[in-house]
Amino acid sequence: MAWAYAAADDAIRQAHAVVSRAKSIQPLSVPVPFFDFRPQVGHIENALNALQRIDYVLEVDIANEGDDIPLDVELMQTPAWIVQEHTAYLSNESRSPTSGTSSPRNAAAAYEEAAAEAFRALLQRIDEVVNIVTAMLADPWVQRVIS
Repeated sequence: MAWAYAAADDAIRQAHAVVSRAKSIQPLSVPVPFFDFRPQVGHIENALNALQRIDYVLEVDIANEGDDIPLDVELMQTPAWIVQEHTAYLSNESRSPTSGTSSPRNAAAAYEEAAAEAFRALLQRIDEVVNIVTAMLADPWVQRVIS
């Protein structure tokens, strides 16, 4: 049984190393809207905020591998639901004929463009972590420990 725990620890260390390398080379800027048009882009700001919280929780848990602070699943459910709701809205909005795909004409459009980039980048960062953890959980040795 000790070998299974050692294999699981190795898989976790490898996942930490991959995530640390990936995050260290991918700086991310999240735009903050001007107060004047915050009501127009509040849904975007809410979605970005929820993604940031998810990303932060994942990063903190990975960075603090020695701490015995368990991941609070309920803490993750609310932001995940917010992201799902807002992503559906943003996806529908991007297909509407009024959404501009050309160069931004005003500050709100510039914010929306920058926020869309940050949104994609945060989703990609979270996807990387989820893929690493999924691969780790699929490892036969890890499965033996779980079972």
